[in-house]
Amino acid sequence: MNFVKSKNVFHFLIAFLILIAIATPVQAGTATVHGAVYDWYTFDLLENTVVEVNSTPPQSLVAKHGIYSFDLSPGEYKISARYYENGTLRAYAEERITIEGQGNYVLDLLLLPAFDDEDLIDSEFNEDMTSIAEERSRPADDDSGISLDMFTLILVFTAFLILVMAGYFLWKNGSAVSMAEKEEKEEKKKDLDNNYPGSSDTLLLSSDLQEVLDIISSHEGRITQKELRKRMNYSEAKVSLMLSELEHNGLIEKFKHGRGNVIILVHKPEKGNK
Repeated sequence: MNFVKSKNVFHFLIAFLILIAIATPVQAGTATVHGAVYDWYTFDLLENTVVEVNSTPPQSLVAKHGIYSFDLSPGEYKISARYYENGTLRAYAEERITIEGQGNYVLDLLLLPAFDDEDLIDSEFNEDMTSIAEERSRPADDDSGISLDMFTLILVFTAFLILVMAGYFLWKNGSAVSMAEKEEKEEKKKDLDNNYPGSSDTLLLSSDLQEVLDIISSHEGRITQKELRKRMNYSEAKVSLMLSELEHNGLIEKFKHGRGNVIILVHKPEKGNK
């Protein structure tokens, strides 16, 4: 008797899941791209970040809790994120992704500081925000002719609960990963401060390398590679070699930002000549 009841319950669960799958519209051939938006220095989630993708038509959203998600067809896309404070662009990130088929794609975005550079000026911010506001304030289509019975409402509500639970677990796992990465970064930084030869204040550099550090220091410890090259009478190849040597000695760090690099001053040794 118990076996018959268990069998009936099993059949009911299978039928219920099939009904949910039928009631939940899924676009054939699409994939879900989702991830989190982090601050480059603290690895904290950046709330209220504007995330966009150049799909057809383009999609954009405000990642209220630092989490975003898009449904995309197979193809190549550019996903960009902008973080604003009082209407001013403070941080920016841009990544490209190739969708080859259905499935879940995870792409976390690490936002770097925005500089007053021609490559980073966001002249379309007001238009984008106006467009988002208009979309949200637009009245919904009149669906008075469509009625949902109680059974359909239960199915939709159940599917919604499943999505909320999945989002919660993704957010929880993402937070745990971000904390582990942050601790690992801090540990590596401590090891660099204590053990790496390049961190010593007595390290002597050649005059051209010292000039590079002085220029970065005069810009509050960070500058784009393009701006640095403008301020030096060296070729692009020479500047790249000098930056590589300084990075090897642990005096600077380079971060990819858009089509260029951002140079961050880590340690400034005592001036001197080799």
